[in-house]
Amino acid sequence: MTIIYIDEANGIDAHETQGTESTPFKSLSQAYLEHGPDNEYQVKKKDGEEYKPAAKSALKKASNYADQQRKKRDAAAKRAEKEALEKAALEAAIEQAKSIKITEDPTLPKAVLINIAETDPNIIGQLRKSSDEPKEGVLRVCVQGRVQRVAKQGALIFVTLRRGLNLMQCLLSGTLTKTYDALTLSRETSMEIFGELWEVPAGAHAPLNRELHADYFRIIAKASGGDDAFVNRVPEDAESNTPLNLRHLALRHDKPSAIMFVRHVLESAFHTAYRELDFTKVSPPALVQTQVEGGATLFALDYYGLTQSSQLYLETLLPALGNVYSCEKSFRAEKSLTRRHVSQPILICSRCYPTIRVCMCVC
Repeated sequence: MTIIYIDEANGIDAHETQGTESTPFKSLSQAYLEHGPDNEYQVKKKDGEEYKPAAKSALKKASNYADQQRKKRDAAAKRAEKEALEKAALEAAIEQAKSIKITEDPTLPKAVLINIAETDPNIIGQLRKSSDEPKEGVLRVCVQGRVQRVAKQGALIFVTLRRGLNLMQCLLSGTLTKTYDALTLSRETSMEIFGELWEVPAGAHAPLNRELHADYFRIIAKASGGDDAFVNRVPEDAESNTPLNLRHLALRHDKPSAIMFVRHVLESAFHTAYRELDFTKVSPPALVQTQVEGGATLFALDYYGLTQSSQLYLETLLPALGNVYSCEKSFRAEKSLTRRHVSQPILICSRCYPTIRVCMCVC
């Protein structure tokens, strides 16, 4: 039996700590985890005190801590082993998939290229409900778009294609799922999928309650994988920390694109309301030679000696056009810790000028 020393004031909890009187541990839990129950533990709580045998209650807590840590280590080891086996199996499947080639069946009808959001039965045909029903009215179609999501479920691969704000769920099965392109399919890949449109089974959900059962697909432009994959370079939960040179990619996530769409709807509502009130929309310049609002919020701008507002132009347009409104950029040097108030689109009408100002900035 070896004596293990613990100095709670001056010890060090490290894997290489020996537990001798000259190199003691800092905590009994770590010492117990490293050396187990078959040793004697001496504890010193403060400088100047002598080492004393560890209390039974403290040894019990240390024993429980050690058991928990060993279970975590065993679980992590099993998880790592499982992941290594899955990775090896995937690499073997990918290597084998390189030899599998697919071609479009020439006996099938020629596919009709449709828009992902198309719902007209005269264009897309009838939706199939089951394989037992006749194919009367069912057309073979083709859709193009970027991969929004990929989900593998058993021997099936579900691919959600995106074209703008519109989505379509596609189902790959059989030999299609065993190809190299299918096994390495990643988000933002541009592809073309051929097949028939089916109703979604009861209890399942998909955009427009339909899915495309593929009989052939073709990769138009393959997206990068690994560390250069879209989800790694532009994580969805880190939009605000995305580098400026990748902001155009961050807009492809659901939340930023939805914000841009809401802004479109909001501006459309303004235009509709002002049109009903017989206002004329104007587009005055954003940079002018006059100060606005007393000049308190102006900032230096070396751009042909111009200042930064279009508001005063509304007054000059009243005699020519009557009631007018504008929705243009306006620049302010307001005190803020963010960029949001430096450049913002505002909406101003001649009737309420300058009281109406609606910020729709997302930058």
